[in-house]
Amino acid sequence: MPTMIKPYVLILSGEVPQTRNAGAILLYHLFSEYPIDSLCVMGPPTDHGAKVLPCSYCELKMPMARFDNTRFSMYKRSWAATGLIPLPTHRRILSLLGSFKPRIVVAVMVSTPWILTAERTARLLGVPLVLIVHDLNEEFEKVFSWAKRGLFEQNRRVYRAAARRLCVSPEMEDYLANRYSVRGEVMYPNRSEDLQPRSPEMSRVLRAAMMKG
Repeated sequence: MPTMIKPYVLILSGEVPQTRNAGAILLYHLFSEYPIDSLCVMGPPTDHGAKVLPCSYCELKMPMARFDNTRFSMYKRSWAATGLIPLPTHRRILSLLGSFKPRIVVAVMVSTPWILTAERTARLLGVPLVLIVHDLNEEFEKVFSWAKRGLFEQNRRVYRAAARRLCVSPEMEDYLANRYSVRGEVMYPNRSEDLQPRSPEMSRVLRAAMMKG
């Protein structure tokens, strides 16, 4: 039986495949057996000591990212929600891609500037966008009241523009269908084959320690 050719995939996301954080781990396991020459990752730098996939990783910086962990972070997110902060240029993204020609763009819906960049890139390249959703990022991106509508509209536009919307649970899919007025699909998290259940004895020891503490 002939081997199916895998399409070139660009993972352009605020969380990239590595063994840190929920969305990053999901991507890591989802693409762990994907052909490395058909995969390119673009996003923030990986965490020190984390396992990564044996494919090309391109570091992409968001404009004004230096404010993300300062007292001005809420101002920065609010200005971004109203479109006052630019995204990385398409020229920069094409420069990082080089000769790599993606047929699909994949992003974890975890940071509004990153999913906006992924959606714009997919649109300009004329390829489908696939969103993986395990949280509602609007709940974590605190903005001032005057920017909340803009943040909602940005996320709704990207969610509706995606060709596939893969939600972590039926409850998440249903919630976002009501919120953004378009249906998605359910893709349960894939766990590592290395994970094994704790023994009953270990569970008893941990439970006793927690109660004692």
